[in-house]
Amino acid sequence: MLNNNSATLDCLDRPDSKLSAKISTFKSDLKSSFATVVGQEVKKNIECVNLEVKTVKRKLTESIDIKDREINIIIFNLQEVLDSLMPKETVMRNAHKLKLMLVELSKFWISND
Repeated sequence: MLNNNSATLDCLDRPDSKLSAKISTFKSDLKSSFATVVGQEVKKNIECVNLEVKTVKRKLTESIDIKDREINIIIFNLQEVLDSLMPKETVMRNAHKLKLMLVELSKFWISND
């Protein structure tokens, strides 16, 4: 019986046997399946990281815009009339004089629309 089992084992171990071919096919399928699964998971993680980077970039841009708008001067109820730009010119001239007087205000820009 032991010799019979040994002969059967030798028969299964031959490279041209069906079992050997099936095992080889299974191994190659398993390797490709593992590589595919790992590739898909890596792709998902990269997409998540990319989405987070875009979110952080958008938030930073919004905060920079808000910070830039903090220093803007807005003058309300100053009507612009085509015939007379005197009030606007007066405000701009006074703001420019204020800028020249103080060193702290030297970084301000004065512009009109």
